[in-house]
Amino acid sequence: MSIPLGFLAILTDGPAYGSQLHSEFVYRAAHRDHLNAGQVYSTLERLRKHQLIRSAGTTVDDLPLYELTPAGKDRAQRWLSGDDVAGFTSWDEVEDQVLISASLPHGNPTT
Repeated sequence: MSIPLGFLAILTDGPAYGSQLHSEFVYRAAHRDHLNAGQVYSTLERLRKHQLIRSAGTTVDDLPLYELTPAGKDRAQRWLSGDDVAGFTSWDEVEDQVLISASLPHGNPTT
């Protein structure tokens, strides 16, 4: 569950494309040694279907950009603030939340 939430958190910094989200997630959650590229795009599709992200146009290289919807921003903020801690099912998820939150200027990794 933390990978989709991590993507939402990263998108609080602004629109991004799929491989950018992949790189940012792996960089920010360095304990994750691998994140499958196919998983990135299936996760983005699920987030889009749940109306948490939407299209934000394309890059100059024609890569599709994604941005948060209001519901996605709210969900990301709840995760970053620690309101979703009770939902964690693994230590990896706790690490994801703390590391990604700490890497964002508006995160709160101490909650």
